[in-house]
Amino acid sequence: MIDIADDQYPLVAQDVHHSFETTGGHILALAGISLSIRNGEFVAVVGPSGCGKTTLLRLLAGLLRPTRGNILFRGQPLNGPRPEIGFVFQQPTLLPWRSALDNVGLPLEIRHVARDERHRRAQTLLDMVGLAGFEARQPRELSGGMQQRVAIARALAYDPAIMLMDEPFGALDALTREQMNLELLRLWREHRRTVVLVTHSISEAVFLADRVLVLTHRPGHIAAEVVVSLPRPRTLGMMGTPEFAMISHQVRRAISVQESGS
Repeated sequence: MIDIADDQYPLVAQDVHHSFETTGGHILALAGISLSIRNGEFVAVVGPSGCGKTTLLRLLAGLLRPTRGNILFRGQPLNGPRPEIGFVFQQPTLLPWRSALDNVGLPLEIRHVARDERHRRAQTLLDMVGLAGFEARQPRELSGGMQQRVAIARALAYDPAIMLMDEPFGALDALTREQMNLELLRLWREHRRTVVLVTHSISEAVFLADRVLVLTHRPGHIAAEVVVSLPRPRTLGMMGTPEFAMISHQVRRAISVQESGS
């Protein structure tokens, strides 16, 4: 049992296990996950393919309930999705017939926010993610990076305290991904939301995060925690420094141990 102040650690997992029933039988995806996310912290989660990273993120979002153990949000059991917890999926999942402005305003529309107010708030969010002037464009008229910006703006519509992001830039080319990383850091620096990011990219995890959690093969549990001591604000030039290489090697070595099964 983790005994910590809920105002300092708004998101906590206590000995969480999660299993799925499939046609092939019972699959234990996660076992014995205990973690605490500090207020305003940026945490990255990495690990071998199929280790349960997305499952963990969905548990932290309240989209799944643990088979055993507890997820706490601000000291209380998390029993379902909360507007204070935003979620960005691997794909933008925008509605193709709606404009960027109306896609961002969708969560507010569902909450019956008045049209003028939701448009005002959606416009502010599009400005924030660098899409001023693209309000009327439909998803097919936007690049992949721009679509993901719309998805991030939509996740921010409720002004969540916590952002959970599931490999949001994985489908982008390398240069666009770098620019989105910088954009994400800018948003995080300006608004200091708590962020948990799942990624397959070690360099992305080290570049963005305060600490990196490495999961084991299924059933996943936390095998290592690597603190990222790089100064902030981060710049792309830091990726060529010895310190960046050393931290990346720590993460890579922890993943390699899991992949080799040793």
